[in-house]
Amino acid sequence: MQERYGYVVGFIIATFFTISFLMTAIVSLLNPVPAFEVVQVSPLFSWMNPITGYVVHITGNIFFAAVAIFFALACWRKYNEHT
Repeated sequence: MQERYGYVVGFIIATFFTISFLMTAIVSLLNPVPAFEVVQVSPLFSWMNPITGYVVHITGNIFFAAVAIFFALACWRKYNEHT
C-alpha cells in the first residue's frame, strides 16, 4: 500500500515539472525578449550567441518536458499495476 502512494507522489511531481517546463517554453516563444535577456546574462548560455542560446533554451525545456511526461506515465502505469 505504501508503494502505491510513492507512485502517486511521483506522478504529481512529474506532472508539476511537465507543466512548468511547457509553460516556460510557451512563454519564451510568445515573448522572446525576456528569454533573450536571460540567455545573455546566464553563465550557461552567455558563451553562445543569443539566437543559439534561445534555441537551446527552448529545445531543452521541450526535452525536459518530454522526460517528465515519460516519468509521469511510468508512475501512472506502475500505480495501475498494483490495483
